[in-house]
Amino acid sequence: MVFPGVIDVHLHLGHGRDIARPRVPEDAASETAAAAAGGVTTMIPYLMATEPFEAIFDDVRAVTEAGALIDFSYHFIIATEAQLAAVPRYVRDMGVPSFKIFMNNRGGEGKGRIAAGFNADFAIVDVRAEHTPRRDNLKSSAGYSIYEGVPLRGRVRHTLVGGRFALRNNELVADAIGTGRFIPRQAGG
Repeated sequence: MVFPGVIDVHLHLGHGRDIARPRVPEDAASETAAAAAGGVTTMIPYLMATEPFEAIFDDVRAVTEAGALIDFSYHFIIATEAQLAAVPRYVRDMGVPSFKIFMNNRGGEGKGRIAAGFNADFAIVDVRAEHTPRRDNLKSSAGYSIYEGVPLRGRVRHTLVGGRFALRNNELVADAIGTGRFIPRQAGG
């Protein structure tokens, strides 16, 4: 069966105890690999900082782009008065319209549908396949799953993002690392 690609709107990038932001491309590579294996074609992780986002966002975006297999945007977690005052600039100038609590489920124009004129984001699922998640076959750096050891039916076989494979025959496509792109969003429903 073919489904529209999934948009994951709640995750954090980082490593170990530091999940405030990705610091190296591998932070994005491991999580987007796990996402692609699950049919996710776009992610919107949270970015946490006490610095002004204007001072760090270009670097965070570049690190994410260098490691991402899928497309992405960001939510900002507002932690200071200065960040709160800058919200209109974040929306207008940086393409980030959601803060702390997810307020916008649109992953950009052309996402979330299988139809002419839309992105070719697909999750191709073998609904009869059976598998059991195990620590050694997880793609995420988290190193665990609540489904570990639980026999499951249905498995993503291929994930296409913008018409290109991020996952093919249940194997990550190495050439896809660094091909995920930032999707600016607009405020509103």
